[in-house]
Amino acid sequence: MKKLFYIGFVAFAAIACSGKSTTTIEDKSTEVKINEPKVEVKKSSKDLIVGSWQVISIKGEDQSAKKNPIILIFNADGSATSTAKAGKKVTWEIKDTEGKQFLILSPEGTDKEEVQITSIDEKKLAILDKANDIILIRI
Repeated sequence: MKKLFYIGFVAFAAIACSGKSTTTIEDKSTEVKINEPKVEVKKSSKDLIVGSWQVISIKGEDQSAKKNPIILIFNADGSATSTAKAGKKVTWEIKDTEGKQFLILSPEGTDKEEVQITSIDEKKLAILDKANDIILIRI
């Protein structure tokens, strides 16, 4: 009797392990992939600049505690607003020249202003305006 039970158990185990299961899971949305390298897509300066920025430093002078801070808002459509130029329509663009990036601001009714972007990331924007280093943070 023991031998018959053992043979039955081995036969059952062999069938179960043969890969011919009657239960099939078709939901691939829960598929887990192991050891796939993460691919980070680096955003362009044009993508990074879109949003709201506050001036925190001009020529090394702290601007963050000012009662009326300067806020710049860059929109994806190339328009911008600024608390420093309230009520004026401003457009912006970024151009690359000889490995350097420049932000061109065009306030309505005045000459274009060109500033060099010295660094930009998700949290901080540093520009050089003539001789003034200006640091902005994303708000």
